[in-house]
Amino acid sequence: MAGFLKKNSRVLLSTLVIFISIILAACSVVLLESFSEEMQSQATLKVELNAQKLSSQIKLKVERYEAKASMAAQLVKKAKTNVDFFESVYRLTENEEFEDLKFARYFKDGDIYYYGSIYAHESSEIMALAGHDSIETSAPFFETEYGMYMLAVYCPIKDCDFADGIVLYYPVSTLYTIDIDKDNEVVEQADLFVFCSRNGEIYKVFSGTGVFEHSNLFTYIGEKANDLQFKSKVSSLIIEGKSEIIEFQIDLVPYILAIENVSENGGEYSIVCMYQSEYAYSSGYIFVNAILGTLIVFFVVFIGFAAFSIVHQRRVNKTLEEVGMTDKKYNCLTEAGFERDLPHILNNNKATKFTVVSAEIRNFKFYEETLGENAVEGVINYVLMIFQKAMQIEEQYAYTGRGQFLLLLHYKDIDNAVGRLKIMNALLNKYTGLSSNRSYTPSLVFGVYEVDRNLTVKPHQYVEYAVEARNNKQAGETESYRFYSEQEHQEKVEITNIELKMHGAIANKEFRIFYQPKYNINKNTIDGSEALVRWYDPEKDVYHSPGLFMPLFEANGFVNKLDRYVYENVCAYLQECFANKQRVYPVSVNVSRVTASQPDFLDYYIGIKNNYGIPNGYLTIEFTESFAYEDYDTLRVIIERLHKNGFKCSIDDFGVGYSSYNTLKQLSMDEIKLDMFFIKSGIAVERDDAIISSIAKLAKDNEDVANR
Repeated sequence: MAGFLKKNSRVLLSTLVIFISIILAACSVVLLESFSEEMQSQATLKVELNAQKLSSQIKLKVERYEAKASMAAQLVKKAKTNVDFFESVYRLTENEEFEDLKFARYFKDGDIYYYGSIYAHESSEIMALAGHDSIETSAPFFETEYGMYMLAVYCPIKDCDFADGIVLYYPVSTLYTIDIDKDNEVVEQADLFVFCSRNGEIYKVFSGTGVFEHSNLFTYIGEKANDLQFKSKVSSLIIEGKSEIIEFQIDLVPYILAIENVSENGGEYSIVCMYQSEYAYSSGYIFVNAILGTLIVFFVVFIGFAAFSIVHQRRVNKTLEEVGMTDKKYNCLTEAGFERDLPHILNNNKATKFTVVSAEIRNFKFYEETLGENAVEGVINYVLMIFQKAMQIEEQYAYTGRGQFLLLLHYKDIDNAVGRLKIMNALLNKYTGLSSNRSYTPSLVFGVYEVDRNLTVKPHQYVEYAVEARNNKQAGETESYRFYSEQEHQEKVEITNIELKMHGAIANKEFRIFYQPKYNINKNTIDGSEALVRWYDPEKDVYHSPGLFMPLFEANGFVNKLDRYVYENVCAYLQECFANKQRVYPVSVNVSRVTASQPDFLDYYIGIKNNYGIPNGYLTIEFTESFAYEDYDTLRVIIERLHKNGFKCSIDDFGVGYSSYNTLKQLSMDEIKLDMFFIKSGIAVERDDAIISSIAKLAKDNEDVANR
């Protein structure tokens, strides 16, 4: 790992820098996005305020006109004669209090009068005001006589003989008072800023590119947005007299449209303004764009530099990798070079069988420690010379270090492969350069894997299989040629699988306990049971035989944990049976030599029995005879203490290799379980019966002596 880090330090550093840069860029983008959303919100608010600003001015002006109408009604009401009345109405325009007034008229009996005469050409908007009991404002209308849009304010005159109400006429242009010099930011930055009627008729254009060519707002919106659905939405809002803010896009450019309804005492008109988002809040967008541009330039330069560094380092690494493919000292391939060339050779020779061979100088460590570096290098060079001369076309060899080698050889059959390897070993046996005064004979041990092209494995796995075969030495074996066995490989895989799962199996309660009854043939009844553990595999829905996992558990020490798990579950089961007033049989529990050898064995087993409240005589601890044979004294002490605490003791598998009457003599056992060996037929049935009878009698006599 340290070598890898040192070799790739620049690449890793550059990658880290790029990674951090990307994170910072992402954070910056997120922050800018958040800020952009806030700016959009600010822009929307600003557009809405612009529309409300003009709307408020218009509403205020209408309120003043309505107050003036009430004042005018009180003035003209003072007239004593009909002539005085219409003279006073006519002369309202001369009064300084009515500075914006264009002219005035009055209603009488549903007709409108001007200077004492009925005015027959009045618009429908004005005639609709007649008869109202309160002040009303008309919708803007076009007055043909004056050639302008006007607004009429009606006020009823109560208890007057000359008129029912008075109507004051004001030019629509007097409603809005926006000062272009003062509020130029409001109007100049807008794509559209108009004052219009409910049917979209434009009364006044404050700002708008090209809008002057249109007399109707709906037509302009339809052409500008090129979206009939959007046009329909805007038209409906204005016609229905609603106020709303709409965010939309034209050719991916974000826009904001504000509709502010103005409806005071019958007046029906709207303020409509439309801005590009970036112009509505230009200062914020300029700031964000400046930051974004700076970040883009920075990250492009920075990432470009880092990318250059990575590319450069990869070239350097590639050069170093090529160097690492060859062992310069021994002038041959390394393991990396061997694995690099292996797939190419196999692909180029698909019809040819190959074997991958792992070879090791036997007792290489001894040579290193005893003979020194020069002597070892001599052996290695000699082995490589043998391989070089033995190679055929499309065969390969490599030195992997520590006296180990790899070979890729053509394969015909086992005899041919072994024959070639024997020749290599025979040539090495003739090497005499190890010592001048000792006759050491070097040799090689080989592991052979026949390449299976049907397997989708990588080249290094072929090497691993060959190494596994070389290391798979059986006890007492002296053969130098070991072939890969798929069965042995799967057994190792299964063992590894068991080791990885065993702790989880305890936690998941996959170890299940079965109670095998003990049958008393004298009483013809059941008088006890033995607790047997089986491992249930939920993935395969099968039970694993103890023969598969128990030897491994005894070797790695996990059997102690399993024994205690079984024992505590047996105690819990007995406690439940007693609590439910069920018939309870004594139970025998197996204990391995690993478990019995633990320092806290007795304290634990006695403590669990007492914690669960198990009466004396209901638990039997079974020991293997091999444990007894190894240490009679230790087991005798254990049995004595178990007996004192209400346990019974048993010897399991009596007669398997360690059978000795000394076991019966030295240990006070309550039970002896004979191995199946004694049940099978021997040379003569009479002899078998005599042996079993003698063992039974000896055990019974031993029990009688112990009980005296």
